[in-house]
Amino acid sequence: MAAPRPLGGAGGHRRGAAPLPRVPAHPGGRRRYPRAAEFSCCPGCAHDDARHCRDVLAALLPHLPPRSRAELVRLLRPLDAEFRRRTLPDPFAPPDAPWWWRRLGDPPWG
Repeated sequence: MAAPRPLGGAGGHRRGAAPLPRVPAHPGGRRRYPRAAEFSCCPGCAHDDARHCRDVLAALLPHLPPRSRAELVRLLRPLDAEFRRRTLPDPFAPPDAPWWWRRLGDPPWG
């Protein structure tokens, strides 16, 4: 009998999890603006803002064991690169803000 194959990526560290979906390229390669959550006080709505989600992941990293931290960093690298590619720098953002908050967001008028 053959040994069971690990599920997911990275040598099976994501046991039981489905493979990560590929993010389809935006038609025409146009830039996108991160959309701010409409109701940031609502825990579910706050996750509409990719920058807030990246804050949560950044806060989680120092609390993970080294192997899990390395795995998450490995998964975040291509997502961060895609976010940088699809967004524009905000010249007026505070220089001490995390890099993902120094990208132009969706204008308040839509």
